[in-house]
Parts: sequence; structure tokens; C-alpha cells
Amino acid sequence: MFEERIDPVQSRLNLLAEHFVRYELVCQFTDAGCAFFDLGCGNGFGLMALQALKSQSILYGIDVSEAALTRAAQVVGNDPRIRLMRL
Repeated sequence: MFEERIDPVQSRLNLLAEHFVRYELVCQFTDAGCAFFDLGCGNGFGLMALQALKSQSILYGIDVSEAALTRAAQVVGNDPRIRLMRL
């Protein structure tokens, strides 16, 4: 299985910027307090961006990889607004 993982330490700067722009764009068209579902959340760096951009929202990170979700939990910290789930 191919696994795409974005890691700010190891990713090329343009790939990382492109990744975060998607989250910023979505935030422009959503209301405060809405729920976000990040399907294929990987290591959680998109959730981290949403954490900063949408402070009133509930965030769901969903992935098939237990290892990715473990890393995502480390990245987003102990934020009660974030729920991580494995498919």
C-alpha cells in the first residue's frame, strides 16, 4: 500500500506549502464552529493547521494507519476538540 505522509521536517517546502494552502482555502468557505473531517489525516499536520485556523471547530482525523494516528496524536497534542479514528 502506498502511504503519503507530510512531515514538515522531511518534506520539500513547496509540497508542504501546497498541502497547507488546501486547509486555508477550506477555512475561507466554512463557518466558525463547524466540524471538519480530515479523511486520510496521516501524521496530523493538516489537523494542526486547522487547530490554529478554526479554534471553535471540532476536528476529526481519520486514517487507516495506526502508526499515522499515533504520530498525529503527538502532533496535535491533548486537544479535546480533536478526535482521531481508524478506519
